[in-house]
Amino acid sequence: IVLLAVVSYFLVDYLNSSREPSVIAKHEISAPNGARIKILLSDSSEVWLNSGSKLVYPENFTASDREVYLEGEAFFDIRKNNYKPFFINTSKIRIKVLGTSLNVKSYLEENTIETTLITGQVEIREIESKGKKTRTAFLLPEQKALYFKETGRIRIEEKKSIVPVTTSPTRVDQIGERTEPARQSENPEIAWKDNKLVFT
Repeated sequence: IVLLAVVSYFLVDYLNSSREPSVIAKHEISAPNGARIKILLSDSSEVWLNSGSKLVYPENFTASDREVYLEGEAFFDIRKNNYKPFFINTSKIRIKVLGTSLNVKSYLEENTIETTLITGQVEIREIESKGKKTRTAFLLPEQKALYFKETGRIRIEEKKSIVPVTTSPTRVDQIGERTEPARQSENPEIAWKDNKLVFT
């Protein structure tokens, strides 16, 4: 009888422990001021983290979803998976993407959160509603959404213009460095990723 009781105890304990959800290891990477970091996620998606930014992401994504948390600015090139959407969480909004490239700027000290879509399509949703309804917006390529933290308003802007092609030859500036003319394919919103400053 005693042996049966001991075996039963360990059997029940084993079954209960096997039902407990496994803890998913998470990584937190911060880009120090003046630096940029490139991160390869477990699904082969790529993230470029801008200066003074932080990304929290799991070591491996679960079977049901892919989810990260961002403070600061990052460029995302997301691997497409129709069955597992990718979610980018910020302090105020949650962005749902499938196979998409986009730039998200969400510094805690700034009054707005900017989402600039390069390719694909995204859905932007408030995490906490400022009114009766949760605000939602959809972006198409070359559109930019500004979320205003104080009011919860979302404004969609069309891309004003790609950096114009310059026909002037390359010139030498006053300190002897060569300056390159801007190319039409360059997008001012993500120029930081290539270590460039673009003035329009």
